[in-house]
Amino acid sequence: MFSIRNSFCRFLVQLLLRGGDRIIKPHDYHCKCQECHNKFEFDSLRHAQSRLNAYRGLASESYISLASIDPILTAFELGHELRDLSNKEKYFKVKEIFYIGMTFNVYLE
Repeated sequence: MFSIRNSFCRFLVQLLLRGGDRIIKPHDYHCKCQECHNKFEFDSLRHAQSRLNAYRGLASESYISLASIDPILTAFELGHELRDLSNKEKYFKVKEIFYIGMTFNVYLE
């Protein structure tokens, strides 16, 4: 069942990438641009959730393997970035740590 779901997910990611869609990396945690400031002031929890959703997509096995020139380097860089973010972000710290582990497990197996 997992392999069917995984292959379907890979197919969807491949289809979206062919169409030119990409996941936009979230701005730095300390970003002070107007957009980030407005999102944080309006609803800091929703802002944190949108950051986590973006990282969830960036950390997916299918996305890393299809969208990156060097998937292993990308996984390690993303893991390092998520580890730093988990020390700063007060919401969803447990989930971010889970994604760090998931990112490294993809390429260590």
